[in-house]
Amino acid sequence: MSRVESVAGASAPKKARHTLRGSTLTEVLVAIMIASIGLVSVATLFPLSILRSVKATQLTAATEARLNAETAIDRYPNMLTNPVITPATPGVNYTNNPQPGNWYPPLSTNAASWDWTPVPQNYVIDPLGFAAIQNLNLTIGNSATANQNRPEHWFGNDLNGGTDPPMTSVPFVDTSVGMGSPVGYGIARYPMSWRPRYPGAGIPAPDLAAAHYLVTLPDSWLLQFDTVGGTLQQDANAPATSSKFTQIILNGLSYPTATPPSPALRLVMFSADGLSSQIRNVTAIVANGATSTVYWTEDVDSAGNQNGTYATAKDVNSNGVLDHYPLPTSFVNSGIGAIRLEAQDPRYTWLLTLRQSGSAGVDVVVFFNRSLENIGTDEVLYPAGFSLGSPQVTVTYPTGNNTATNQPLKPFMKKGGFIFDANNAYWYRISNVVDPYPPPPQAPVPGTAQLTLEVPANASNQNLKNPNTGNQIPPRAMFPRNIVDVYPLGSKP
Repeated sequence: MSRVESVAGASAPKKARHTLRGSTLTEVLVAIMIASIGLVSVATLFPLSILRSVKATQLTAATEARLNAETAIDRYPNMLTNPVITPATPGVNYTNNPQPGNWYPPLSTNAASWDWTPVPQNYVIDPLGFAAIQNLNLTIGNSATANQNRPEHWFGNDLNGGTDPPMTSVPFVDTSVGMGSPVGYGIARYPMSWRPRYPGAGIPAPDLAAAHYLVTLPDSWLLQFDTVGGTLQQDANAPATSSKFTQIILNGLSYPTATPPSPALRLVMFSADGLSSQIRNVTAIVANGATSTVYWTEDVDSAGNQNGTYATAKDVNSNGVLDHYPLPTSFVNSGIGAIRLEAQDPRYTWLLTLRQSGSAGVDVVVFFNRSLENIGTDEVLYPAGFSLGSPQVTVTYPTGNNTATNQPLKPFMKKGGFIFDANNAYWYRISNVVDPYPPPPQAPVPGTAQLTLEVPANASNQNLKNPNTGNQIPPRAMFPRNIVDVYPLGSKP
């Protein structure tokens, strides 16, 4: 046997054995801890991103509402300088016309000159608030001028005339000053470019449906009813060259009779083949049990009558004629398919605050789901002192709850919220709240808070006096809820 064979035939060394080693419990726990830290860090980003997305959506919608408000100003420029409807020619005293004292605040008491032009130095254009609060039919206060006791005419209600708030609120009116004083009243509220008289006195009151249509963002609609098909009806007074179809009977629709409905309604109609659609704003609904007739012509009254006679109450868009909006003949010939009745959702609404001094300093205030049912919460005025150039504001408020509503009497103060200087008509965002104030270790005073504003105050509201009487004007502030943002528009001529 050769040497080579001897070496090859020798027994080969055994292969190295590799044993499988498991992880210890400590290693598993450490791995879980590290993974958890990463997962928790990522998980916290999801709710934060959702909140940021919601806020971004609100700000986008609020900006669109602000642009709508600017369009309204362009269309009705007189609302900034003279939001008063004149019932008589200036300088002429008509026997059948009302005295200025019967009008909404504040106008001149000089009946001989019929001076209808004065408006307060600061005021609010608030169509929706005026109409909605007017529908509450509240009478508060005991002023000799009855209309001054109506809360819809005042933006901000001083509880119990300046003392601690009880369960009802009354307008802050310095009764020692004549009508028309620029500083003797609280913030007057106007419905738009007109000022109506008391309901039933001859001039129509603001219409809630029209107010919704004006100040609500137009792309928010909620489904009220849907069906397939309906019976189209013609208006004999519609243009002869049109189809004359201006209403439809819908079976199964049980909706309250209204002319116009509030909030605003629209009808979305699809052709039977699904290739085309038509949208019409509803001007009236006349219910008949489980069947209702829906109108989109302006030539209709509350009973569904169509006589072709012009009336201001019918003229929804105030263009001086009755518009019919008949459906296109081609659409009618295609047949009616799916139909949706949608109500405008007043999620985003606006109002204007104005400061008059030669030119109007205008702010657009945009709300999300504004509350209009409880003005004793959102429009309460609280003692608050602003100092020119200072970002600090001290607010005092009563402790406890309102015995009528069981809601806290404490104002709605929060970081990121807004405070309204009701004396000078300025809005400020709150950057910090110390409540109660002063903070420990000092002894806090119940019912006292100190707010820090994002910017220093533009004006002082302390030591204000009525120039005619010398009476002290109380410094007041308001804390409305659900404000998305306030947009300064600068001075308007």
